[in-house]
Amino acid sequence: MLRLLCVLFLPFLILPNAASQSDETGADEALALLPPGLPGPAFPQSPELWEALADRDHGAAADLLAAMDLSSLPGPSVGDHAFVLAWSLIRADRGDEAIPLLSRLEATNVVPPDYLALTRAEIHLAKASPVRAARALESISEDSLLHARAGLVRAQSLQVSGRTRDSMAVYEELITRPDPAEGSNVALFALAKKKGLRNPDSEDFLRRLRAYYPLSAEGKKATEELKRQGVGYEREEQLQRARALMSASAWRSIMSFLGPLQSGLAAPTDTNCELV
Repeated sequence: MLRLLCVLFLPFLILPNAASQSDETGADEALALLPPGLPGPAFPQSPELWEALADRDHGAAADLLAAMDLSSLPGPSVGDHAFVLAWSLIRADRGDEAIPLLSRLEATNVVPPDYLALTRAEIHLAKASPVRAARALESISEDSLLHARAGLVRAQSLQVSGRTRDSMAVYEELITRPDPAEGSNVALFALAKKKGLRNPDSEDFLRRLRAYYPLSAEGKKATEELKRQGVGYEREEQLQRARALMSASAWRSIMSFLGPLQSGLAAPTDTNCELV
């Protein structure tokens, strides 16, 4: 139940749908997506769909959602379904497939406004309508849980609109947050690319990516670029990278990274002790 909260970043609960329970067999109840305090199900979910959502397998979730029969769902539930399908498609890098869902999103009455605004913006961006995308983001405040993601979409919208300087300003604002932070990997690499990956002014961005975001696509690219340039690690950077790998339970990567370092960790410093 609680895993879905973390996966979708939605204040929804997965609760049994009483209407779907079998009176005769006592079979497992189907799951339904419910917002806090509201009595009715948004739409039923199969165990396979729940697992795909919980595992953040966005492609599989999108396929399962797209295959659902919506003919018996009331209008608002169709809107709720459209939202979760669009959310999954966008995160599976299939945003163009979410474009037809835009009008159906209006039917939902349980999706939090910030999540709905972000999803509308991402669909508009997929439609190559950056001005509408930026306008949809205006209602997302700085204290929203979605502020970082909204910032990334805003920066992309500005860049598509040809407002590169404004786009870079948004990225620069995002990277002022302490690492690691959601979306900073995208912002750091965008700024490094803008300046030029071999520009000395980009080195700090690449070092931060290598240390704090090692498993992200941007972190991997930064690691390879710094390796090509012959830029080694500071000891503190090694520690931060090890922490990031540990946090992601990337055990094989941890052993591969720490193994060659052991011979140089004899000095009894706090950093060395933690690396050992």
